[in-house]
Amino acid sequence: MKILHIIPSAFDYFDDIKLEAFEMLESENKMGVESDAITLEYGTVSRSEKFEVSNVAPSRQYLGQQPLDKNFQAWGDYDIINLHCPFLGEARKILNFFVNNPNKILILTYHRDFITTDFFSFFIKLYNYYYLPKLFKQAKVVGFMADRRNESIDGINMIKNDSKAVVLGLVQDPQDIHTNHIVQDLIMVYNNIVVK
Repeated sequence: MKILHIIPSAFDYFDDIKLEAFEMLESENKMGVESDAITLEYGTVSRSEKFEVSNVAPSRQYLGQQPLDKNFQAWGDYDIINLHCPFLGEARKILNFFVNNPNKILILTYHRDFITTDFFSFFIKLYNYYYLPKLFKQAKVVGFMADRRNESIDGINMIKNDSKAVVLGLVQDPQDIHTNHIVQDLIMVYNNIVVK
């Protein structure tokens, strides 16, 4: 199974999400899932950023921001595209790709609600309010983190089809097959989608 992760990297607004996504990618690879990543093309890649990413995902090469137009042809090689949210950039192109390629599988991993810290971040929040419901509708599955429920209220309220929502890292009772590990739950989601 091959997974492509699309990871937000706009300026410093998504640093925690980016590092979490690369940690997930590294864990997936250790568990035998062939996972690659691109980051959306906003801002520049600093040495410290490359160093941070190499610390959490040492087996992956981080090239920095990649234009989607150059990557769309390669998307056909992947079984699932996992878009990490919230994000900034290229939403219209991503939506168009999945509308024009209905056999490709989109899942979203929702990390937390976007936090406005300055004037520009207000526009990023509006961007996500506009595009996320459209992406939620297009996605096969939307994964929310069990330990970040209180930080994901906006995302939870945006999803209109509850049957698409899964909680990653949730242990409901001692007999539950979940292991309280987000990546293991995510791999079960991948397997369930690919097998169907």
